[in-house]
Amino acid sequence: MANETDSLDETRSFQDLNFVKLPDLPETEEFKKPGKKKNDVWNYFIEEEARKFGHSPSTCVYCDDAWNRGRVPDMMAHLALQCEKVEASVKEQYLRILAQNNEQSSGRITTRKRKLNEEIATGIQPKITSKLQKSAIDPGQQYLCNRALTRFFVCYGVPFSTVESPFFIDLVMNLCVSYQLPDRKTLSDTWLSNEVARITVDVEGILKKQENLSLDK
Repeated sequence: MANETDSLDETRSFQDLNFVKLPDLPETEEFKKPGKKKNDVWNYFIEEEARKFGHSPSTCVYCDDAWNRGRVPDMMAHLALQCEKVEASVKEQYLRILAQNNEQSSGRITTRKRKLNEEIATGIQPKITSKLQKSAIDPGQQYLCNRALTRFFVCYGVPFSTVESPFFIDLVMNLCVSYQLPDRKTLSDTWLSNEVARITVDVEGILKKQENLSLDK
């Protein structure tokens, strides 16, 4: 009889445990690997979750213009030169950033097609001019060449694809073998936007110094 009583007590104790509410355990946070810090320009764009070729789709918070690939140079150019609803302070900020980038940018991206065109233009044997010229160009001279090249293509309506032509590459490398030509996208997007921003900043600086300005009808 005693054994039955003990068994009954153990059963009741076990049942009581089933009704004990255990405290909720805190959810463990997922470990996130530290990544590259995003550019501040993303503060003015909505980033989508999907990524394409390493870039996330983006949408401007001012005008709702969207891009499948959110590239920082393109977004800066949009705020500085294209968006009609952007705040004046933001527009001026990125105008100056692009103008500064124009002075600092001298590199290029060498694609497979461009490398092939350079090989066609220069040939396997090194040119004799390469023995007579410096292997590196002065950064100041590179900057002046970049500006002159951009103005030439824009002012005379030369197709941007010409910059990747093996004949054009051959011409430039004969003139200055150490000058680094850009690819078509860099010339038509990045350099063009930077040059427009630089000119805009210069014009605004000139206008601020003037007095008693008037516009004729």
